[in-house]
Amino acid sequence: MKSSGKISLGLIVSILFVVVFSGCSDITKSKNYKSYKLKYQVNLTNVPDEKKEQVVKRTQSLISKRINSFDVANVNLNRESEGGKTVIAAEFGSIDDINKIKQEILRNDTLVVKTQVEVPEDYQEILKAKAQTTLQTLLDGADFESTAQNEVLSDPERILFSTGEDMYRDEIKEVFAEKLFDMEPGTIYGELIEYEEIGGPLAPPVSVAAIIKLTDKKEVDRVTEYPKEVKVSHILIAYKDAMRASEEVTRTKEEAYALAEEIKKRVDDGEDFALLAREYSDDASNNINGGVLESPAGHEIYVEKFEEAALGLEEDGQISEVTETRFGYHIIKADKVTPYSEESHKEMQVSFGILFYALIEPKWENTELTGEYLKKAETFYDEDYNPYTVITFNNEGKALLEKITDENYNEIIGVFTGQKLRTSFIVEETNHSGEIKILQPSTTKEADELLEALYLEPLPAPIILIEEETA
Repeated sequence: MKSSGKISLGLIVSILFVVVFSGCSDITKSKNYKSYKLKYQVNLTNVPDEKKEQVVKRTQSLISKRINSFDVANVNLNRESEGGKTVIAAEFGSIDDINKIKQEILRNDTLVVKTQVEVPEDYQEILKAKAQTTLQTLLDGADFESTAQNEVLSDPERILFSTGEDMYRDEIKEVFAEKLFDMEPGTIYGELIEYEEIGGPLAPPVSVAAIIKLTDKKEVDRVTEYPKEVKVSHILIAYKDAMRASEEVTRTKEEAYALAEEIKKRVDDGEDFALLAREYSDDASNNINGGVLESPAGHEIYVEKFEEAALGLEEDGQISEVTETRFGYHIIKADKVTPYSEESHKEMQVSFGILFYALIEPKWENTELTGEYLKKAETFYDEDYNPYTVITFNNEGKALLEKITDENYNEIIGVFTGQKLRTSFIVEETNHSGEIKILQPSTTKEADELLEALYLEPLPAPIILIEEETA
C-alpha cells in the first residue's frame, strides 16, 4: 500500500490496525471459526538433488499464498522431516470451507499444449505392462504415495490415484474388499487386480488394472442408524389443474380445501378412514384399498411436505392436519409408527490407497510447451461482443510452438488447463506468431475463469496431504 502524500503514516498504520485486528476479532468470535493443521509431504522423487531446496522453498511459498487467498488468520508454515521425507506443516484459522481450501492448495490444473497420439493396437497390453512394472517397484520398497503421484502425472487421462479412510466392507467395491480385509497394514497386494468398471447407461464398461495398498486396519464400534418411518394411508382431494389430477376433477382449489377440511372433521368424529378414502380420495392407485400407501414415509420417497406431515405423526392411528402438496390436499393417517433407533456392533474398518490404470485408448500426449512459457493472456471481444482469449508465449515458448506446429502439420493440437480441453485445432501451417486464440469462453465470467486458470502458478513438485487436525 502506498501513501498518496496526503495521509500521514501514523493514520495509515491506525487504519490498518483497525481493519486487520478488528477483522481477526470478528473471525475468532464466529461460531464457524476453527484452527487447522494440514501436513503435506513434498514429492521430490523426480527433482535433482541440486534443485530440491529451491523446490521446497517455492512449494512452501505457494501453499502459503493459496491459503491466504481465503479468509484465514494466523497462518504459520513450518518445514519438517519425517522418516526422511520432507513435510510442510500449515497451521491457520478460518471460517471458510476447509475442503475448498484443500482443493485450492492441491490445484495444479495449469496450461499445457498437447498433441493427439497415434493409438497402437496393443495399447492395453502396453499400459498393463506399465502397471506391472510399477507394482514390482512398489513391492521392492518404493514409496507408494509418491510413486502413485508420479504415475498419474505421466498419464493423467488414464491413471488415477485414490484413497479411502476408515471404510467398512460394504462401502468398498467387492473386488478390492475381498483382498483388503485379508491383508496386513503397510502391505501391497502382490498382483494386479483386473476388473470391468461399469459406467453410466450410455457408457461402455472399462477394463481396469489396479494396485492396492492397505495402510491401516482396525476394529471399531459401528453404529447403524434406522430412521423413523411411518406406514401411512391418505385421502387425496385434488382440484382442477393440480398435478396428475384426472380430467373428471373440476372442483376449484378453494372447493378442494373445504372438502378436505370436512372429511378431516368426519374422521376426527370417528368415521372409518378407509371407507372415506374409497368414497372420496382422488388417488386412483390406492383409494380402492382404503388409501394405504405401499412404501412408508421416512425414506424421501414422497414430496417434502407430505413426508414432513407423515413423520410428524407420533402414534398409530393419529391423523394429520390437512396438508397441501402440488397434487392437492391430503389427510394422512399413521397406520404404524416405527421410531428412530440405532444399534452398535464391532466391525473392521480399513484405510487404503488404490492406483487405477484405465485400459482405454490414449488420446493426448504432453508437449514441452506449458504455462512456464506463458507471456500473457488477454480477453478480447468480437463485433457481437462475444469474448475470446489470446494466449501469447515468451520467446522460448514461441520457438517451442513453431517446432510443435512444424512437426505436426495436418495433425490436431489441443490446449488444456489440467484435464480440461480449452481449444483444439488442425495445424495448417507453422505458427510463427507465438499466439493461440481460444474461442471457447461464451461469457465474460467464463473468460475470467479461463484467465485465472492460465495464470495459475503450478506447484514445482507434487504434494500429498498426509495428516489433518482440527481444533
